[in-house]
Amino acid sequence: MTNIFKFIPLTIILILVILLLLFNDIRKLLLILCYLPFVIVGISPTLLITGTPFTFMAILGAMGLMGMMIKNSIVLVDEITRLTKEGMAPYDAIINSTVNRTRPVFLGSKIYHLIFY
Repeated sequence: MTNIFKFIPLTIILILVILLLLFNDIRKLLLILCYLPFVIVGISPTLLITGTPFTFMAILGAMGLMGMMIKNSIVLVDEITRLTKEGMAPYDAIINSTVNRTRPVFLGSKIYHLIFY
């Protein structure tokens, strides 16, 4: 565990630098980082309800979930930026891009199959 945790600060710095170079805007970087508390909201109650300790496997799952959330937020912010550059109002761009990005995730999830099949 100590071998993993000693590289976390370097990894976080690399992620922040790459995101800053990707977007060239600190506001978009901060917007993407606002998604990370949702990871804790998803993990903590699940671990508490199931009585599972925060072990190595849970840490790997949390890191994987963080990566997926960051990836999805990058795609969402990029879609919003593209729509606003095309002349759409910012509010409409946020709504349209959220619907366009959420629909494929929802359709591919198990929840959709449980509800409709």
